[in-house]
Amino acid sequence: EASAHARRAGGFAIAALGLAIPVSTAADSVLLAVLLAAWLIAAPGSLREARVSILRTPPVAAAMLLFAALLIGCFYGEAPVKESMSGLRKYLDLALVPVLAWGVTGQQTRKRALVCFAIAVVLSLYVSYSAAAGLPGLRSVLYPIRFKASVTHNLVVSLGAFLFLLAARETADRRWRIGLVALAALCAYNVHFVVIGRSGYVVLTVLLGYFVIVTLRGWRGPLLAIVGCAVLLSGTYVGSSKFRERVDEVASDLARISAQMMEIVARSP
Repeated sequence: EASAHARRAGGFAIAALGLAIPVSTAADSVLLAVLLAAWLIAAPGSLREARVSILRTPPVAAAMLLFAALLIGCFYGEAPVKESMSGLRKYLDLALVPVLAWGVTGQQTRKRALVCFAIAVVLSLYVSYSAAAGLPGLRSVLYPIRFKASVTHNLVVSLGAFLFLLAARETADRRWRIGLVALAALCAYNVHFVVIGRSGYVVLTVLLGYFVIVTLRGWRGPLLAIVGCAVLLSGTYVGSSKFRERVDEVASDLARISAQMMEIVARSP
């Protein structure tokens, strides 16, 4: 019975993380602690499930291999081991991937987590657009973000756009479909025209292209994905000064790095 209660507590923590991750780092830590405690209480069954997920689920295995490589890397290089281990703490979430997989085994839990994440995305959009409109009490119009930094915000909103499109594809209600597509469009506009963040540009483009490819069968999917992404990026480059400035910075950064490397090569004997 303790294991069943632990499973329910873990499912609650997973669902709440869907809302907390885009909003509050402090809440993330508390909920992850609750999830880890529930996972330990549910042992040894939870340990067996973790082993199975590592062996049979490639993303979980990849996360664990990456964490293992980072851990081994702490004992190499010039930095003291203590300093390297301190940096490793930033990647402890990778070690928790099997625990997260244990927490989302129930279909109802996954659905609640997605709904909570969708709510967090909508809240992020509201705060971002209201800040961009200059409403008082929020951040600057030049930095219309409240909960996270621009990179994290754009990643969350890009994932939100993909989630809304998936939900629109699955729903049979025409009104819901229109509303979900509209939310996806608001997410895309926010990433490209309102908030700076080159990582978001890449993630959103890849997700939109992937959605088109898996939705349309045959040769039409890849073709439309390539054409659509090209039109979207070129149109955004022309219409968004923020997007244009960030993209132009990439070219200048590459030119600067190339010049530095050429200088190093020229100085070498």
